[in-house]
Amino acid sequence: MNAKYRLGVLAGLLLGSNVAMADGKMYFSVSGGTFDHDQTNVMIRTSGDASATTWLTSASDETDLVSVTGGVADVSARFLIEYYHQSGDLTGIGADYTKQGLFYSGYWTPNLYVPKLHGILGAGIGAAQIDLESDNAQIGGDFEDREFQYKFTAGIEYRLIDLVTIFGTYEQHYSRKFTHSDAQRQIQVQDADQSVIQIGIAARF
Repeated sequence: MNAKYRLGVLAGLLLGSNVAMADGKMYFSVSGGTFDHDQTNVMIRTSGDASATTWLTSASDETDLVSVTGGVADVSARFLIEYYHQSGDLTGIGADYTKQGLFYSGYWTPNLYVPKLHGILGAGIGAAQIDLESDNAQIGGDFEDREFQYKFTAGIEYRLIDLVTIFGTYEQHYSRKFTHSDAQRQIQVQDADQSVIQIGIAARF
């Protein structure tokens, strides 16, 4: 899916969901999962010397996710503010990786012709902050940057009772390059596209 098409779908899902919120209930959820990362590349360039560039690569990493969300939901749609916290290691680079994300997200949740079983289709847009801590002197312990990020979600949920819902989702996250500079060097993290399967519980009231 090319970037322009992804952004068009993103806008449609976010704007479409918000129309349905007039009769909504308060919605809160907690979930967890594990992110799979594509290849992550780190470029380290010594300040004032473009030829002194080092590349580090880390492939097939995983980070743990904890997510907390809140917002408004009705029978077939919801609008949420979502906080994501990822943590893990970039094994090929030798760095502790932490990412925090805050998203505005919209979801369509149609009934799947089975009582209490609903589908989930949605998208979110927001910002993410990456922090790296490493014993590698080239990276150091203070890498930090914030960038735009967006995501797409598909899944199912089962509404046990009016108050409690359990759900499982698959998400794909898209980031930009993260950059940190100081007097000695510039570090650029080409953060991999990431996917996650998460399981959670939600309350509507």
